[in-house]
Amino acid sequence: MRIKNLNIGSFGKLSDVSIGLDDKITVIHGKNEAGKSSIATFIKYMLYGFDSSKKADVSENQKKKYMPWDSDECSGELEFESSDGKRYVAVRKTATRTQNTVFDEDNMPLTSDNAGDYFFGIGENAYKKTAFIGQKEASFTDDGELDSAIRNMVYSADESVDSRKAIKKLEELSKFYLGKTARSGKIYETEKELDELTALRDKWKDGHKELLGAEYQLAEIQRKISFNKEKRELLEKERENLEYLEAKKSLEQIENAKKTAEESRQALEKHCNIMQNGDFVPDREYSDIIKSTLFRISEQKKHVNDSVVRLQRAKENLESVYSDETQKQVFDTLTQENETAETLVKRIAELKKKGKNAKTLAIVLTCLVITLPIAIFFYIKASSAAKQLSAMAEKYGCADIDILERKLSSGVSYKSIEQSARQNYDNAKQTLEDDKQSLSESVSALTVLANKGGFDIKETEQYLNKLQEWLEKIEELNSVCREKVVAYKTLVSSVNADELLAKASKYDETLETRDIKTVTQQLSFYTQANDALTVKERELERQAAVLSGTLPKPSEIQSKILSLTALRDEMAIKHSALTLAVSAIEKASESMRSEAAPRIAAETSELFSKITGGKYRALYADNEMNLTFLEKDEAEVRDAGYLSEGTLDAAYISLRIALCEFLYKEHPTLIFDDAFANMDNERLKNTLDFLVSLSEDFQIVILSCHDREKEYLNGKAKIINFEV
Repeated sequence: MRIKNLNIGSFGKLSDVSIGLDDKITVIHGKNEAGKSSIATFIKYMLYGFDSSKKADVSENQKKKYMPWDSDECSGELEFESSDGKRYVAVRKTATRTQNTVFDEDNMPLTSDNAGDYFFGIGENAYKKTAFIGQKEASFTDDGELDSAIRNMVYSADESVDSRKAIKKLEELSKFYLGKTARSGKIYETEKELDELTALRDKWKDGHKELLGAEYQLAEIQRKISFNKEKRELLEKERENLEYLEAKKSLEQIENAKKTAEESRQALEKHCNIMQNGDFVPDREYSDIIKSTLFRISEQKKHVNDSVVRLQRAKENLESVYSDETQKQVFDTLTQENETAETLVKRIAELKKKGKNAKTLAIVLTCLVITLPIAIFFYIKASSAAKQLSAMAEKYGCADIDILERKLSSGVSYKSIEQSARQNYDNAKQTLEDDKQSLSESVSALTVLANKGGFDIKETEQYLNKLQEWLEKIEELNSVCREKVVAYKTLVSSVNADELLAKASKYDETLETRDIKTVTQQLSFYTQANDALTVKERELERQAAVLSGTLPKPSEIQSKILSLTALRDEMAIKHSALTLAVSAIEKASESMRSEAAPRIAAETSELFSKITGGKYRALYADNEMNLTFLEKDEAEVRDAGYLSEGTLDAAYISLRIALCEFLYKEHPTLIFDDAFANMDNERLKNTLDFLVSLSEDFQIVILSCHDREKEYLNGKAKIINFEV
């Protein structure tokens, strides 16, 4: 067998650990308490399960020792390959009820659940004495255990069976049944009592024949009634146990529903924490407010842009009213002088009229020589009016007074246009300010929302997207949570928890659990059968009562004869079996002494010589399985007790490997859990060199807290530095 992978689900302090092993040698190195011994024990657990110890002491009860603190089950998988190259997976789970199955390459279960029994042909105890070498367990610890263990494993593959003790016990039992001369013992005494009873029965044979027949039938019917009654009681117990099982399942369903509800609540709370900011938890209303605020800001930005465009247009329109610069200057001057075009036109008209009248009078008076001085006066007056008009035209930026008059005459229409354009401009300007104010208020409102939610206003869109996904998940989790809580409350409200608990506590796992329909049908069958047999029983009782009224009762004699006959036959069979067993054990023991022991001794001797680098050339196990050794260049064979601890460990390791060659159907994986602590460096080097050569035939796993194995085998083996 070659182990490919260890998949440890839950075992001791190990959880969710996967370890791939090399086909030849794997060294798992780690500090003390790192979990190495747990790995070694896990391999044995996957092959054989836990031992049957029920001791309260954790150190002597593997199930207690390796049951995880945070779980109520041990579990794992062992992937391996048999010697014919086929792949298998062993799956084992130990909780309230142990589950274990071995599957082949086609995922079909094997006939045996224990991989060790199936592939090795060896029990757990024999495995622990050979291929599984734990901490400080290279040797057998009890005095005299070594020779007994070897002898018993060779014969029965179980070191707990002592063939010598078994033969002695069997011989004592044989004498109990039949003495040495066949004139004593339990069988002889029973035969004698039978002869006496048979003679008494024959005396009343003719008269009691009919009575005996009736009593025999009555006894058969009563036996059947008793059998049926026992069956009914078992079926009643099974049906009652099924009710307890249903109660247990209901409790488990309620507990699972409670657990599921709590998990869904925790999932909801956990998801709430993702978007929670301080004491604030966002909701749909908050999301909608952000969306509406964003939409309002978007619309307000459009309004601001539109208002900017309108203001620009209004400004352009206002400026275009005065495209004639002279006209604009005239109107601006009127405004500065606080003058109106109408009054200025009137003043110009008056000045023109005065100048014209003065000029006319000057011309007229010039014709009259006598009035020439007066004419000069009016010329001066006319010239003054002309100058005033010219100055007025210049003041208003016009080349002459006629141009000014034309500009003033058109000024009334320009004024109306200007007022309208300016009103539009002022309105556009106010609208822009109002839009900016609204936008600022909306941005401030969004800032408040962002602070509340704990996000940057620049990342509002990303936050909204994330919030949307979060809200959808929250709604989904909330729906699931409500559903699970309702389911749990519905289950709780529909049952009486105390009654279920009382029933569930009575459930017996050791009883067979079939479907209720089958149990009910069988219960009905045995009930009806007993009803019919009871009627027949009463008829036979009446018949026997009539006969026994006139004849002595032979039933007691016949019953005793039948009982003694059965007892005699049973004891005879047991006596024959005991005789055969003694013979078989003696032959097997003799075969072992003459054949098996020398082969084991030869194999052990060769292995021991290799490990010790030839210092000890032989290690013997004689016909009585006493362990002795022979040093190089010496002829005296010495007892193994003279060896140092490290050398003795090497001797026992040699013996174990030799037994693996001899006992197993196929080579097991050899486990060494800190097994070399007593060896010096030289002895360790020889041992490791030997294991490297042995790895061609055996897969080897070395677990150690020391660096020596790791450093020496670096490059020759797969090294795993392991920590929990």
